[in-house]
Amino acid sequence: MSQAARPLYRSPAFQEAGGMALRPGGLALTARGLTLCGFAAGTRVADVGCGPGATLGLLAGRGFAALGIDPDPVFLDQARQEAPAAVLIQAQAQALPLPEACLDGLVCECVLSTLDRPEAALAEMARVLRPGGRVLLTDLYVRGAASGAPVPGCLAGAVSREQGEGRLLAAGLRPLVFEDHGRALRELAGRLIFAHGSLELFWQRALGRETGCPDLRAVSYCLIIAEKERA
Repeated sequence: MSQAARPLYRSPAFQEAGGMALRPGGLALTARGLTLCGFAAGTRVADVGCGPGATLGLLAGRGFAALGIDPDPVFLDQARQEAPAAVLIQAQAQALPLPEACLDGLVCECVLSTLDRPEAALAEMARVLRPGGRVLLTDLYVRGAASGAPVPGCLAGAVSREQGEGRLLAAGLRPLVFEDHGRALRELAGRLIFAHGSLELFWQRALGRETGCPDLRAVSYCLIIAEKERA
């Protein structure tokens, strides 16, 4: 995979500032979402796109039966160290190797906007959730008409709130909570500027080539909780 095609979360330039959670808001935002979901101890919760396992450690610490899913074997090795009690599976979000209605909850953080078929991933999440089960999503979203230079990865995959909620409904997932957490995105941007001198320099180092700096004013970050429709 070339540097230009590499997702931002795999770039050392991003990881140095983004921390182990690799997303805006970090574990504090995850913890808020889990509280809003109301999961009880012992709940079967999968982290789809678990990365190096930061959220898996949080799930295990709260007494959940944690399952981590990620296509990257290097991330899974790291996750095994972070959450040794979790079950780990190497798989794509669009093809979860799980039976129907086997989970009480799902977490998917800053993943959908990186996928080429997010609708397929949501359909799979709905399939493996029991009726009434809940999914916690955090991701980038577009608040207005985006402008600036196009970039690969999560920024290019961000959609509006209306589009995102439409995708959920089409998959049989009813949105319950939507919160804007743009401040978390701005704080991450500030860390990137501190680490690299400017966002322009960060994009150059992250993508390995000269690139225009995308316009972040129309992009924000959100937390969404949705529930699988009951029969």
